[in-house]
Amino acid sequence: MSWAEAELEGTELGDKRRERRLVKIVEDLGSSPESSVPLASRDRAALQGMYEFWSNRRIRAEGILSGHIGSTVNRCDGRGVILAIQDTTELDYSGHRNKRGMGYLRGKGTQGALLHSTIAVSWDGKPLGLLHQRMWVREGRGTKEHRRGIGEKESGRWIEGMERSEELLAGSTEVVTVADRDADLYELLSRERRENSEYLIRLRHERRVKETEEGEWRRLGEVLRGQNRGGYFVLELGRTPRAEARATRMWVTWVSVWLEVPSQHARREEMKPVRVQVVWAVEAEQWVGEEGVEWILVTSLPVESIEEAQRMLAWYRFRWLIEVNQSQYPYKRGRRGGTWEPPAK
Repeated sequence: MSWAEAELEGTELGDKRRERRLVKIVEDLGSSPESSVPLASRDRAALQGMYEFWSNRRIRAEGILSGHIGSTVNRCDGRGVILAIQDTTELDYSGHRNKRGMGYLRGKGTQGALLHSTIAVSWDGKPLGLLHQRMWVREGRGTKEHRRGIGEKESGRWIEGMERSEELLAGSTEVVTVADRDADLYELLSRERRENSEYLIRLRHERRVKETEEGEWRRLGEVLRGQNRGGYFVLELGRTPRAEARATRMWVTWVSVWLEVPSQHARREEMKPVRVQVVWAVEAEQWVGEEGVEWILVTSLPVESIEEAQRMLAWYRFRWLIEVNQSQYPYKRGRRGGTWEPPAK
């Protein structure tokens, strides 16, 4: 049995011939990922079969992914803690003039689709596979997103990814949703989660917080600046197109706070403040001309020591694994990453 047969053994496409064809497609493309489709195909018959497979309207993306996702879940079993890392990629087809059904992207005059993925990564940084994926197109500009419920907004993709991860990794496995600043949504931070479901999100908004349930509301930045530095550690920064790899000294602090419900939230009266832990890491010494590294992370996990704070930073560092897998897209640029060794669990 080949690796592709083993990985896709649970695939259900409603026809064994389609399932066998999928295995051949994965074997061909996987053996030569840098090649075009014609060059990667083993022969002319395989190339024709590949095009017929892709044009078959009875074959759905969910079916194609079913076997691989099942294998991913099996690899997660028994690992204790799984990081469910989410990210959104823009698929830019602006140069393909004959494409239909595309929507607008962020760039002016760009056309394409959006792909939101959730991958499973072990607590020590080993990629285990895909857990969930969703693709959509924007129908038009000027949509009043704030007037719609979270389930109808694009931002609902983050909660959808969390719910799918919870569903697939139920039981004794602890699943930690990890995402960047686009996932800084009060609906996600205050969402009622199943047992063993946590999150680690990089904050985007300057939220109002209080340190005790009966305390006064203040800006988070003000609260963080009032904290004592918890300690220092060294972070290895990866190479970027503008800078070489380097090691930098970071200081870190943490605080437990209550988050205020946003004043403009449509359901403000129904929602309650939520208690979270905030971890703040800042580059101690910045190089001339370099943008200093600063992370403000919010988590539902307990953070009461520098070891636990460092663990949060190590786990957030692994978020760049999902960007590495999407790096073939020239429009997808991630911030500086590193290879810091995580502390023992």
